Amino acid sequence: MEASSPDACNSSCAPLHVGRFLPPQERAARITEKRQALLRFLRKNLYTSAEIAGLLLGISSRQGVHTTLAAMERDELLRRETVEANGRRWTLWGITSHGQAFAFDPDNGEQPESKYFEAGRVGLTVLAHTLDLQRVSILAERAGWTEWLLGDQMEKWHASQSRPDALTTSPSGIRFAIECERTIKTVKRYEVILSDRLQAIKRGQFARCLWLSPTPELSSRLRAIVTGIKDIPVAGTRAQIEDRHLETLMFASYQDFPENVGDQNGISQTQSR
Repeated sequence: MEASSPDACNSSCAPLHVGRFLPPQERAARITEKRQALLRFLRKNLYTSAEIAGLLLGISSRQGVHTTLAAMERDELLRRETVEANGRRWTLWGITSHGQAFAFDPDNGEQPESKYFEAGRVGLTVLAHTLDLQRVSILAERAGWTEWLLGDQMEKWHASQSRPDALTTSPSGIRFAIECERTIKTVKRYEVILSDRLQAIKRGQFARCLWLSPTPELSSRLRAIVTGIKDIPVAGTRAQIEDRHLETLMFASYQDFPENVGDQNGISQTQSR
């Protein structure tokens, strides 16, 4: 089958939410815009779920999301694969090499990405975490946060220290490190992570560290564990945690982000509700 371009779509591939009563030209433009938005999102992320795609495109109907994805699959811009991870089956939609050819913007000096979706290269142990980060990035951008950068896409970082899950800039211009915590780690592990983040703040790589969790209860427990740490390992010694360190830490649940997360100093400003 001959591959198509993102805008090679007629009314038969229009999802239900795209106003079928709009004039044909306007309806076609809306469809093209949404298809291009998904390709741009997958340019770096490579794959996503139908749920996350619907959030990105503003489609609440499962049928509407599936219609859009299936049309793009038919045009060889996307492909779908089912994988097993975390005790369940996941249907993932990923960008193809043909899709990557339409995902970059040559007018802005971009080059096409060489990577494309391959199910065998999906990190199954961190799949749910990866999709959580995608959801957070969409909500952040929608609320005016900018310059989202995943940790594994950062070119330079301190060689002996871990990278945050992501970096992003708040609407007021404050650079944040984002940590998505689905499960609780050991206190010893959090001592090392906290040390890495505070040292990065000291180097000026970001100003705040925001820890996000799926539920308010998990966020509250994570906050208690991290803020209960009294000292951390630094260069072979133990450094005491002070109030000025705690003022750079923020905690919230997914449902609180980004509306109830501001730029205030102090963990007390961001307790999950």
